[in-house]
Amino acid sequence: MNSKHKRRTFKITLNSKMLLLMGVAAGCLLLSEMHAGDNLVAAQGSGQSADPLIAAQSQSTSVTSNLVELKANGKKAAQQGMLFENKTWVPLTFLRDELNLSLTYESASRTYIITQDYQKLKVTLYEGGVTSYLNGHYLGTPGAKLIKGRIYVPFQWLKDYLGYEGVWDGKLKQLDIVKSQLNNLEMKTVSHREDNADAVITLNAPSVAIPGNTSAEKAINRVLEKDNSEFQAYIAESLKNREGESNLAPYEFNSSYVVTYNQKGLLSLFIDKYEYTGGAHGMTVRQGYTFNLEDGSLLTLKELFGDTSDYMNIINGEIKEGFESHPGYFGGFKGIGSDYTDYYLQIDKVTFFFQVYEYTPYAAGIPEYSIAYEKLLKKNSHYQNLLP
Repeated sequence: MNSKHKRRTFKITLNSKMLLLMGVAAGCLLLSEMHAGDNLVAAQGSGQSADPLIAAQSQSTSVTSNLVELKANGKKAAQQGMLFENKTWVPLTFLRDELNLSLTYESASRTYIITQDYQKLKVTLYEGGVTSYLNGHYLGTPGAKLIKGRIYVPFQWLKDYLGYEGVWDGKLKQLDIVKSQLNNLEMKTVSHREDNADAVITLNAPSVAIPGNTSAEKAINRVLEKDNSEFQAYIAESLKNREGESNLAPYEFNSSYVVTYNQKGLLSLFIDKYEYTGGAHGMTVRQGYTFNLEDGSLLTLKELFGDTSDYMNIINGEIKEGFESHPGYFGGFKGIGSDYTDYYLQIDKVTFFFQVYEYTPYAAGIPEYSIAYEKLLKKNSHYQNLLP
């Protein structure tokens, strides 16, 4: 692999472990939230909550004047959406009834599962709220909501992850949701699971199949397989180092991926790798990959946005502004280079992310900053087709 595409290795350095100790207080707060999501409490399969906390929360939200007329591919839907917090929300059942996505329900965990090709969205009701994951990746705020016994999800999720776009009519308060034109490829998940006294390991790695272009397919899969094999080697080394420490609780390792863009000859995704080996909390490392499907090459920022002479000034200026407005910012951000790889594409923007503890405390999670394509691309740019 070319040196300009050097990937971040999954390894917690000595400095990071020192920072872990410094962040115990903040970490415990987030850990308690994670445990709340792990100990899920009932809500009925019909969507009506049996829990008074959830019922009180849902009844406290007034949506009478915020209804949105929904359409699916130009056809008016029986269900309505809503405007809330300056965002449009759609009923979870709209995805099943109007978009024909698979919706199943797991009664034991009170979890609703929406499946769209390689994306699996899980929405779970628990005591006091709703938690949501996409392919094992926690979807933070804005999250799904339970309102008057019905689950709503942000339209942004359909746009960012499920392959849909929207045509908004502000006068009519009407949203027409249409299927995006996706690339002709198949995403597959390569899974590996172990559960023993030493470790609980759950790995879900991506793989692609591109009809008619085996060379690009092989190039992409070499990168993805390398990412997965390096994590497995790291796990093996970690377990080897704990030999003879049978009194310790099992370690935990898992990986998941989210496809964020799959259009116009480009594929963008990120992979999260998590480990817990004791202490106040675990650690997650995220890696972004953006491929040109014509030849399977990894794309740098320069290749994507280099037609705009000041693109790096724009990127670093916006990221710096974002960090400086962050209440937990440690300081020290001096900018990224054109070979920076911790980013992913979405339908209308590019999102840059930074690792836990890199510039912010553990409780802040993985900070992300998005920039609209209009600020980085000109009409005559090589990748101008990213523009809306």
